[in-house]
Amino acid sequence: FTSVKEHGSLEGWKETAAVCRKNLYARLVLDASFASALVQPLGTLPFFVHMWGSKSGTGKTVALMLATSVWANPKKGNYWSTFDSTGVGQELTAGFLNSMPLILDELQLVKDKKNFDKTIYSLAEGVGRTRGAKTGGLQNTATWGNTIITTGEMPMTGFSSGAGAINRIIELNCNKTIIANGPNVSAALCRHYGFAGHEFVEWLQKDGNMAIAEKAFNLYSEELAKTDATEKQTMAAALLLTADALISSLFFEDKPLKAEDIASALKSDDDLDLCTRAYEFITSKLAMNSRHFDPDNEGNTEMWGLDDDEYYYIIR
Repeated sequence: FTSVKEHGSLEGWKETAAVCRKNLYARLVLDASFASALVQPLGTLPFFVHMWGSKSGTGKTVALMLATSVWANPKKGNYWSTFDSTGVGQELTAGFLNSMPLILDELQLVKDKKNFDKTIYSLAEGVGRTRGAKTGGLQNTATWGNTIITTGEMPMTGFSSGAGAINRIIELNCNKTIIANGPNVSAALCRHYGFAGHEFVEWLQKDGNMAIAEKAFNLYSEELAKTDATEKQTMAAALLLTADALISSLFFEDKPLKAEDIASALKSDDDLDLCTRAYEFITSKLAMNSRHFDPDNEGNTEMWGLDDDEYYYIIR
């Protein structure tokens, strides 16, 4: 609560943010922070924007600080935290933030990765668990409608993830530097923060401005519907593009992103189909273990079956 405040100047923040926006992924993360305020007014669902990459020093954490600086103090331990927290803690934090983005760093700290789909579903649903009160009756159920911005060394989803979980996430593979000169950028963000979110919300509340946002959202939704992206991915991407167009006009006076700029990061129905993903997993596994299908293979390799260049015949 105490971290949500203004410090420094809006002009100082805009100068730093404008440099960061030259990278597409840093720009999308910044858009996601502003888009959080549009989730409830435009009647959409919460969704994740996840930056991942095993390479250190690409600027993922600085990008989180950029997203945080829209609303609050971006220093670690103030507004944003890591995944080293309980599900209840994440739920209560999301409920408290409500329309401001939930920002979490270091996905690799999650202890139970096999059941992580449950966390994705619960946070993206926007409603906490129903719990009984010690004195009888029910506790108040937390609700929220925001974006969830995260980082980690690995993707948030894998072969075993449910289609619903994959559908709720826009994943950005940050294998290259997204924010250069991280120490200087983070220092600048710590000097200037908290103005942009305040101004953005005040602008949205003026007569007719929410209608402008809704019109932009509908236009981007129609454009993205022509791609093979799923409906939920289209909704999330349209919200990011709407936020980008609004802040381009309000703060940066640059050209807004187009639908094709983000289309490659979206999942299609084939990406979500469990049978397709299972088939790809099996064929990849067989290709990695081709020696187990070679009758002329010398040594003690266990035979799994035969391969006649058209089919794999697997010993049941």
